[in-house]
This record gives sequence, structure tokens and C-alpha cells, in this order.
Amino acid sequence: MSIKGLHIELTNRCYLKCPLCSRTQFLKQFKQKNWANIDLDFDKLKNFIDTDITSFRVHLVGNYGDPIYHPDIFEFIKFLKSKKAIVNIGTNGSYKDKAWWEELVSIMSSEDTIGFAIDGTNTSFNEYRINGDWESIEQGLTIVGNSKIIAVWRFLPFSFNESEIDQAQLLSKKYNIKNFKIVKSNRFDANDKLQPKNINLSSPQLLQRIEFRKNKQVEITPKCLDNEQHFISSAGFYTPCCFMAEHNFYYKSHYYKNNFDYDITKNKLSTILNKEKNFFDKLLDDKPKVCQYNCPKI
Repeated sequence: MSIKGLHIELTNRCYLKCPLCSRTQFLKQFKQKNWANIDLDFDKLKNFIDTDITSFRVHLVGNYGDPIYHPDIFEFIKFLKSKKAIVNIGTNGSYKDKAWWEELVSIMSSEDTIGFAIDGTNTSFNEYRINGDWESIEQGLTIVGNSKIIAVWRFLPFSFNESEIDQAQLLSKKYNIKNFKIVKSNRFDANDKLQPKNINLSSPQLLQRIEFRKNKQVEITPKCLDNEQHFISSAGFYTPCCFMAEHNFYYKSHYYKNNFDYDITKNKLSTILNKEKNFFDKLLDDKPKVCQYNCPKI
């Protein structure tokens, strides 16, 4: 089975408490005593990747954490770049200083991307990005925006910021961020008060998710079919995508029940991909519930 990319969760650490984040939802459901901070082991990942990843898009994002808080993130990126991979980082950008950002951009190339998740202006963004720190974000925006790297401002519309989209886009230009992207969320069933009043600013998948919650089967358009979404969690386990690794689905899946078969310390990437071919071949017919919930056809 040939693939074109990977999605790697470097860490589940984060300083923020975004209400709709899987991390926040986990802590609300299972309390702090059931949580452990985990950083992906660099040597284990190096040994796991035994295929050519030249021109692979490697997304450093994840379900529970922000990749910039992994203590060895620079080593991961240097390794990926030595393998000629294309790196895409998703972050809020809080709590890193000028020297840190300067080192980060120095080891990345013009084909790489850093996407900043900032939902609002400098005075309103932390209504959702709770605990976010504008001063350090601004350092990152300034340095990345004036570097060779592709810089993206990713804006999630909510009820409190839907009137600020134009204002935020103007602010992004101040930092030379050439790509401003509106990312429509489909998570509002978890916290309806955040849903924008303008229905066009919510994901069209939201209506299908509501149908699914009524125990109706929905058709799917799986994002994983682009073959870039094969997921490695910070704990070092493979799933076909990040949605499958989210706690509401993961602990009920055979990926958890048979996690020995998906442990990156005991397997190689090529071995797992060969084993997973059957899953992808049958995906559109089987329509797993995790796919109906996260990737409904619109």
C-alpha cells in the first residue's frame, strides 16, 4: 500500500483550554487523574519509518496537544527534512520566544507550512483559545510571516467572532501572513453557545452529524482517502486517521483492543500499511461509525 503523507502527534501537551478540543473534552469526562502528558519518542519514530518519505506531506498537529511543546521538535523536523519530507505545523503559537521561532524557521524550507490557529483579533481570540498569549503569538507571526515558509492564519468562526473576520484578515496582513483561511467547524453539538448565527459559517457536515446522532446511517467522504492522514499518536500507536484515535472512538476500536499490532516500537510502517490495505479497500462499503460521524458526505 503506497501513501503520500503522515499525520504525527508529537505531544499531547498544551497550555490552552479550548472548549471544543478533544483534550478539554477528555479532562471534562475523565478528570485530571486519568491524564498523563506524553511526548512521542524520537528514536522510536525514526526506527518505525522504514519507507521512502520523499515529498511526503507530514502534518505535525494531533488531537490533544500542540506540537511546539515537544522538547525535541527541532530534532523531529531535521530528521523529516533530511528525508526530504514536506512539513506542515499546526499551532496556536503561544509561549515561545523570539530565539525559538528564529531557530524553527531556520530548519524549515519554502515548501513547508506553519498554520496559526487564531480565532479573532488580538483582543478577542482567547475567548476560545483560553490561556493563549498574544505577545508570544505575535513574535511567531512576525518571524514566520517574514520568512521563506508558507504562513497561514486559520480562523474558526464562532458566535463571538463572526463579525471580526475582515478585521482579523487585515491584522494578518500586518504580519505579512499571505494566507488567511476560514475553517468551518462541525463540533458545535458539544457547545451550542459558540455556534455562529450565520449558518454559512458552520461546516455543512454539521447537519449530517445531527442525522448520525439520531441513529441514522449517513454516506461518507473519508478524508483519509487522500493517503496523507495515516496517524501516529503521541503515545506511539498507529490509526488510519486522527479521528480514529480520538478517545470517544479509540477505546471501542480494534486499534486499541489489539494495540500491540499498531505499536510503533514493535512494528514497522511498511508492515502496518500492508496490514491496513483491506481496511481502506472496504471503507466506502463498511462505513465505520467513526467515519460517518467525522467525514459525512455533503
